[in-house]
Amino acid sequence: MKKWIGLALLVLVISLGWLTGDFLSFEMLASHYLELKGWVNDARVGAMLLFTLVYFVSVALSLPIALLLTLSGAALFGWWSVLAIWVGASLGALAVFLAVRYFLNDWAEARLGGKAATVRSEFQASPFQWGLSMRLIPLIPFWMANAIPALLGMSAVTFMLSTALGILPGMLIYVGLGVGFDQIFSRGEVPDLAVLSSPEVLGPLLGLGLMSVISTLVTRRKQKQRQLENAANSV
Repeated sequence: MKKWIGLALLVLVISLGWLTGDFLSFEMLASHYLELKGWVNDARVGAMLLFTLVYFVSVALSLPIALLLTLSGAALFGWWSVLAIWVGASLGALAVFLAVRYFLNDWAEARLGGKAATVRSEFQASPFQWGLSMRLIPLIPFWMANAIPALLGMSAVTFMLSTALGILPGMLIYVGLGVGFDQIFSRGEVPDLAVLSSPEVLGPLLGLGLMSVISTLVTRRKQKQRQLENAANSV
């Protein structure tokens, strides 16, 4: 039963991802932006709560609209959107983590077995550091950084801590860009999204991710050295 429920959820997620990818776009946002802006100004608290819920659902279902929501939310709410995006993304990631652990953990154990034992052992030696590294590296898809820790035995508390901290740098960079898009959307225009892949944006994120990975590897090497020394002293 668990397998069939998981399969049904996967089909649902893929279908919703395909539909939202066709239905929502920056062009559509630009054409309706002034209406949305007026509604946000009239009911700011309610709009913020609704935006947080929408962000949570999009992350929980791994819909391919996180970038659109981040930039549009930043344009509509300004820097206050950081709170909504942070809460929505963190709780949505936790929902994916728990779903993967419940529906796919047995499947992964059966399929991978001993092959994953070494990887799991290394991961569990420094779970927070590895989870943080995956969040800081922009090349790793968000859904993958939600699923891998669940399959490698990370605790939910450690997952939430590494996620809440790890998503902040990238989120702040993209919100900063989105805040500047307010006037562009107000004119009914679509901003040049090429800036999102520029070295000025990706460079700091890649640098943080690389530093985090190096720190994790160094920490793990020191742990192994201490274990070898302890083993030698006990002989």
